[in-house]
Amino acid sequence: MRCRWLLLLGWLGLAVIHHPGWLGGKVFVMEDVASQFFHLKSRIFLLFHGREAGSWWDPLYLLGVPRLSQLQAGWFSPFSLWFAVMEPLTAWRLYPLMIDSLLLLAAYAAGRGLGCDRTAAGWAAFLWAASGSILKTSQYPCFKETLLVSALVVALTTRWWRRPRRWMLPALCLCGAMQVAAGSPSCFFYCHYTLALLLPIVAYQIGCKPRIFMLSLAAYGSGMLLAILPWLAFLDFFSHVARNQQSTDFAETFRLSVGEWGRRWVGESYAFSEISNPSRAGYPLPVDLSVAVTVLLALAWPIKRLRPLLLMSLVISLQSVGEAGGLLWLTHRLFPFTLKVRGADSFVMLAGLFLLWVGAQAWREHPGRIRNGLAAWAWLFALLVQTSKMGSAYLPAEMLQSPPWPEAGRGRLVLASAGHPPLPWWSMPPLAGLRTLVCFDSALDSGYAEGMAFSQMGPEGAKLLRRFLLRGGMMPVLRPDSPLLLSWGVAWVLESGSQGYAWRRLQPEPPRYWLSQPIHQDGKEWAARLSGDPYRQALVELDLPQEVSNQPVIVTEDLADRQVLRATGPGLLVGSDQWDPGWRCRVDGRDTSVLRANLALKAVWLTPGPHQIEWVYSPPWWRAFLVCQGLGWLLLAACLGTKI
Repeated sequence: MRCRWLLLLGWLGLAVIHHPGWLGGKVFVMEDVASQFFHLKSRIFLLFHGREAGSWWDPLYLLGVPRLSQLQAGWFSPFSLWFAVMEPLTAWRLYPLMIDSLLLLAAYAAGRGLGCDRTAAGWAAFLWAASGSILKTSQYPCFKETLLVSALVVALTTRWWRRPRRWMLPALCLCGAMQVAAGSPSCFFYCHYTLALLLPIVAYQIGCKPRIFMLSLAAYGSGMLLAILPWLAFLDFFSHVARNQQSTDFAETFRLSVGEWGRRWVGESYAFSEISNPSRAGYPLPVDLSVAVTVLLALAWPIKRLRPLLLMSLVISLQSVGEAGGLLWLTHRLFPFTLKVRGADSFVMLAGLFLLWVGAQAWREHPGRIRNGLAAWAWLFALLVQTSKMGSAYLPAEMLQSPPWPEAGRGRLVLASAGHPPLPWWSMPPLAGLRTLVCFDSALDSGYAEGMAFSQMGPEGAKLLRRFLLRGGMMPVLRPDSPLLLSWGVAWVLESGSQGYAWRRLQPEPPRYWLSQPIHQDGKEWAARLSGDPYRQALVELDLPQEVSNQPVIVTEDLADRQVLRATGPGLLVGSDQWDPGWRCRVDGRDTSVLRANLALKAVWLTPGPHQIEWVYSPPWWRAFLVCQGLGWLLLAACLGTKI
């Protein structure tokens, strides 16, 4: 009976949190309801329709209700029926409530599967619902969907099965494949660690040996790796079909889709190079946070037999981050792009299930002491607060058909981009749907936020910047044709009118590299200017000679992580890539300091005369990743002879 009341109380709390009209609509109403699910299908959605359709998520930010009816008559896709069903749910914010409800039940099932009694499992599910939803960490796309699948797998592979050991390996392998198939390729990378801390718990609870545990981890990862390869091939092929709809030669389309252009499009559009995003709060790599939290829990938590379990969790945390480095290194050598790994988002998800179990165990061992339950909730709250500050949210992908593609097959940046090198801005598909809104990712590690605020609001940009720092995610675009945005590569803007939405070109094809006259002045004043050639002058932080050559820049090799070009100085060589500490530049074979131009672009100063310039993206974290991976495997090997 107590279990039922706990589950009912948790569900009512979720309903209050998600419904905009309850309690005056002032309690933690999620603003990006549609992105919870639609982001997963948006890329596929774009591949299957070939005509212009109204963006069905965009009015959400203006009216709070996504109008799916904006889709033009005659349009059809495999997901249109699903979207029609989801329209009333998203309109009343019932979709996240539905997912929360399922996740609440799945969390209860996982707690029962992990050996908790009904009261303990209900209490743990209630704690997760309260902490996770209040903190809004579930706003990350596919966070809840992934967690839901993981919780169900835990329930099905533990004590609810008569022979759990027989089914655990294939079920985990299937879980990895399902998580890839259910989302986009980017879903693969931050779902990969969902069970990193959960697997030791499962293995420990059902009594399997460390060897079986290692096989379980390998099965889960192998399932995802095997599933990602055909998934990338599928997206690669249909992306080419969507952009060459006049082509009817299947063999030719397939050949082109697996070629250089296809690999580049998939890699640069779906896989950003982001190891972690410590920019929001200045945190180090996620492994540092995981180590600190694990050590604190191991020393302070009085639960019986918890310390060896936390030790194994620490091992897997190290191994997971190291594995990310190995995966990046491998793909860096095989493909002209670097895959994306988001350790921060992973630990947000892991913290929910891991501390769910901690809370359940605390309640089970001390059922008469409420303070243990409150302590479990406090641990969960604190850890989610810390990790949520690290995780940077995806922006919702809008569904209007892209602007015309250039002959080179590169997408054009619309409004502002959230790309991380080696993702060039000029290669990204449209990301911002409305003329009045733009989404940023990692806006604080470059001059995005400052430049955007002052370029759109002028002297009043400080107010807009302050609001963005407090609320995050959105900035109004009032002057899309400002010189700063044009220099950032903004080529198109999506405008609304009586006939729906339409693309308007702001400038011709932006250059890949160009020579500019360096200007040293206040960045806010530079961003606020309303006129001027966006490519003739560029803002820099150093006082350099104001000389510039009129000779063109010739690009001889242009890959995502390496570009080779020839230019004649003097002048400031500016590239249409985001400035990042990972960029390395060699001028005539000598290492040269990389500058930041126009608040957010990479640049290098060239002395008079002809030069050969080589840009290479080499993240400074490779060695740390390899060390973590080796340390993780050594600790795992040491645990083989230990009874965990």
